[in-house]
Amino acid sequence: MAITDLPPELLVAVFSLLMAADLVNVKQLQYIIELELLGMSDNPPCGLPTSTKLHRLRELARSWRDMRFTPGISLPAAASRVYAFSAGVFAQVNSKGVSIEERRWTVKPTDVLNDIEAIYLDPSQDLLVVVAPGLSITSAPEWRLHLLSLTGPGTPHPLTSEPCRTFGDIYGFDSNFSMHIEGDILGFFLSPGFGSVRCICSWKSPSVVLDLPQCVILVSGREPLHRAG
Repeated sequence: MAITDLPPELLVAVFSLLMAADLVNVKQLQYIIELELLGMSDNPPCGLPTSTKLHRLRELARSWRDMRFTPGISLPAAASRVYAFSAGVFAQVNSKGVSIEERRWTVKPTDVLNDIEAIYLDPSQDLLVVVAPGLSITSAPEWRLHLLSLTGPGTPHPLTSEPCRTFGDIYGFDSNFSMHIEGDILGFFLSPGFGSVRCICSWKSPSVVLDLPQCVILVSGREPLHRAG
């Protein structure tokens, strides 16, 4: 049991016996108070001493108050569509204030991934989807979705039974496409304009939930809703 687990009445009775200067100098108490003031919670697995965590917490609060932050990082820009956001996050960068380390993933061209068109991420599921154009055995254009693991770059995701999904492109690579990942449901949108959708499927199994040429799709949780157009 920690001291914070005691009833407030007992805490007040104990603290009332201490000098004000002693209370101010208690780092653990200061840390708890400032966490509450900032609306944050402690990170139990963190092994840093309380004095260090208190210093970083105050630095973080000062950065937001004065709008002065640590130097950022620069990412190379290329004339392609290989950049994507996941849950509103583009990349995980380091932050000394909250003990977050920078993480980078590199997907290099191989015999299989020789022309990367786009990438999509879902870090919560350790999922990296790499989209690459290709040709079928009949020389028809198709898109290939490679379902890979983020923690094992270049290796198939362990939960998928079909690491590479293929979808024919009736527009001959002149179409616009996008993708949405919701749990084990993956929506692959393919169209020359607004409103055309190619396929809604499960990335963990070969099963196809919906395969409609013209519709509007709304994905809510695990259930895709559609309206034919």
